[in-house]
Amino acid sequence: MDQLKSTLSFTGVAIGATATLPHHLTLNGKKLTPDSIRLEFPTFGLVAADDTNVTVRNVGSPGGACIALTEAWHPIERSFGVPPDDGSLALHLTPQPFAESPDPTVAPGTVTVTGSYTGDGNASQLILTGLTSPPKAIAILGGFGTGFAYAFANGNSSGPTGPCITLSGNNFNVLNSGTPSPNNPGQSYSWVVWA
Repeated sequence: MDQLKSTLSFTGVAIGATATLPHHLTLNGKKLTPDSIRLEFPTFGLVAADDTNVTVRNVGSPGGACIALTEAWHPIERSFGVPPDDGSLALHLTPQPFAESPDPTVAPGTVTVTGSYTGDGNASQLILTGLTSPPKAIAILGGFGTGFAYAFANGNSSGPTGPCITLSGNNFNVLNSGTPSPNNPGQSYSWVVWA
């Protein structure tokens, strides 16, 4: 039976670890390499994919779960500006697959620090000091389900509906603002910093 799309549910993947699942993409009995892979969360990255498996890396999700949507394009979709495909599906774009996710080795920089904290409910709570350079990104996870927020080195971040992180030099703070807040009193959170 032909299968050109599949969803893979990765669970229990520790931060920094990889996991592999089969995707079962086939057409006319031929196993296919995905042309496109979309990952549910930016805290996972694609490591590799072939005509059998997809391998991902958890680069910052304490929950360790992510769904991947894999897709192989039907021959009718393979109009790449070159002579028509001969049915072998040998023609493809580069890279194959195209992954809609950060690179798992950088995502979007080297993962340098991870940690957790408990919200104190104050207007601002200092989480980390003494980074050697301003981070490229910060992810705050937990406390509001699968929500997350980024703070980039060029300014403050926005949470789901408002500012929630500030950067001051090489330090960062979480704020009791935004909806939901990453500093609700007594709530546990995890964070990841990318250099």
